[in-house]
Amino acid sequence: MSFQLVARTGHPDFLDLPWSEPLEAWDTPRFVDVARGIGRHVVRFVDYDGALYALKELPPRLAQREYRLLRALAEFGLPAVEAVGVVSDRGSSEESVLLTRYLEYSLPYRLVLTRAVLPAPLDLLLDAFAELLVRLHLAGFFWGDCSLSNTLFRRDAGRLSAYLVDAETAELHEQLSDGQRAHDLQLAQENLYGELLDVGNEEAIELAEQVIASYERLWGELTHEEVFGSDERFRLEERLRRLNDLGFDASEIELLATETGYRLRLRSRVVEPGHHRRLLLQLTGLRAQENQARRLLDDLDVFRAELEGKGEPPISDAALAGRWLNEVFEPAIAAIPPELWGKREAAELYHELLEHRWYQSQRKGRDVGRDEALRSYVDFVVIGGIAAQVHGSAQLTFDLDVAYERADSNLNQIVDVLRALHARLRGAPPGLPFQLDARTLKAGANFTFATDYGSVDILADPVGAPPYNKLRADAVTREIDGRSVRFASIDHLIAMKEATGRTKDKNAAAELRLLADEIRRREAEG
Repeated sequence: MSFQLVARTGHPDFLDLPWSEPLEAWDTPRFVDVARGIGRHVVRFVDYDGALYALKELPPRLAQREYRLLRALAEFGLPAVEAVGVVSDRGSSEESVLLTRYLEYSLPYRLVLTRAVLPAPLDLLLDAFAELLVRLHLAGFFWGDCSLSNTLFRRDAGRLSAYLVDAETAELHEQLSDGQRAHDLQLAQENLYGELLDVGNEEAIELAEQVIASYERLWGELTHEEVFGSDERFRLEERLRRLNDLGFDASEIELLATETGYRLRLRSRVVEPGHHRRLLLQLTGLRAQENQARRLLDDLDVFRAELEGKGEPPISDAALAGRWLNEVFEPAIAAIPPELWGKREAAELYHELLEHRWYQSQRKGRDVGRDEALRSYVDFVVIGGIAAQVHGSAQLTFDLDVAYERADSNLNQIVDVLRALHARLRGAPPGLPFQLDARTLKAGANFTFATDYGSVDILADPVGAPPYNKLRADAVTREIDGRSVRFASIDHLIAMKEATGRTKDKNAAAELRLLADEIRRREAEG
C-alpha cells in the first residue's frame, strides 16, 4: 500500500485507514453515521477517540486547492470547517481525500428545518446564511457555489451561526469587485430557490430575495461612505460603535478632510467580524460564537454591577473576568445536570440558563438570581399526544401529559409550577381535600390536573414506558420559546400507545409507526 499524507499536527496519523482503496469500498470499524447534507462526492466520517473527521474524495487538484482555501479562511478567523490534511497518490485510486474536522454541534439545513431534533425558525437560518456571505465577501472570498447545502448551522444564543463546508469552487482575492459580489449573490439566489422548494417551501422566490436584501442591508451598513461636519466628529465614534454592535471591528479607517467636514471610508477588506468573540476570548479565554459572546459579556457587566452594589471597590476588566469565571460561569456549568447538555457548548448552556432565569423572574415578579434559577430546572419528558405531534402526528390535542423524575428537589419544582398554573384535581368530587405539595406527589404517582391553561397530567409510571432514566435518555429535544424541552422518542410513544389497549391509542400507534419509517428513511438519505 502506498500513499502520501499531508496533515496538520495535533490530529491522529490516520495510518490505520485503507487509503489505497476507493473510499466507497472501505470497510473500517472507525466509520460512524453523521447527519450531512446532499453532496456530489463520496463523503465518510471516522471516529478517533471521540473526535470525528470528515473524509471527502475528489480529484487531486481540487483537494489541494480546497485544503489551501480552508486553511486561509481559518487564518482570517472566518466560520468554516477546519482543514486537517490531504491524502494523495493512493495506489489504485486516482482520487485524493480531503480530511476536515467534523464541526461539533452542527447540522445541515434540511435537518435544522425538518427533523424533530433541533428545529429552528427559517428566518433565523436565512439570516445566518446572509451574514456568512457578508463575512466571506468582506475577506475577499468569492464562494462560487454559495448554497445552504454547502453550509452547516450551529445554535448561537437563541440564533443560528452559519459555517462554510465546501470551498471547491471558491477564489480568494485581495478585495472583491462589485461584479464578483453580484455574481456570487445571483448564484446564491438561484441555489436558495431550489433548496427551499426542495424542503416544500411555497414562498421560495420571496425568501431567496429576502436573503439578498438582508445581505445588502448589512453590507451597506458595514461599508457605506459617511460624510459629517467638522463639528460632528462624535459621529465617527457612533459609526464604530454601530459596527461593534453588529459584531464587527474596523482595523483601519480613512478620513478625508473636505471643505465642509470629513468623509469617512471603511474599505471592506479591513472590516473584521467577531468583535464580541475576540473581546470575550481576550478577557476570559472562553471561545464562543458571536451572539453567545455578546450575551456572556452582558452578564459580565451585570456581575460588575452586583459587586459594586455590595460596596466592593472597582476592579480592572481582567480581574472582573477572573472572578466571573471562578464565581459564576464555571460553578453554573458544573451544576447543570449532564443529561441536559445534549449537543450544546458550554457558552450555549450558559445562555440557556440566563434565559431560564429571565423566565423564572418574570413568573415570580422578582429577580430569582442564578442559584435559584439553577435549582428550578424541572426534570420531565413530554409524552402523549403533544409529543406525537412533535414527531408529525396529525392527531390534535391540547392536553399536556408528562413523565417526571421523583427526586425531592424535582417534586418541589413541579409543585411551584403547578401552583403558578392554579392546578386543581380534574374530575375530583367538589370539596375533596387536596394539598398540592411535594409530600402529596411523593405519596402518589399519577395525577390529573385542570389548570388555567388546560389539562395537565403528570405520570410517574406511564403504562408501556421504560424506566424514567431510559425514557429521558432516548428523548428528542425541541426548542420552545428559546428553552430546550424533551419529548419521548417515537418508539417509546408507540409502546405506550399500544400498551393501553384502547382503540384510539392503537390507531395512534399505527400512525406513529408509519411516521417512524418515514423519519428513518429521511435520515438514511441525509
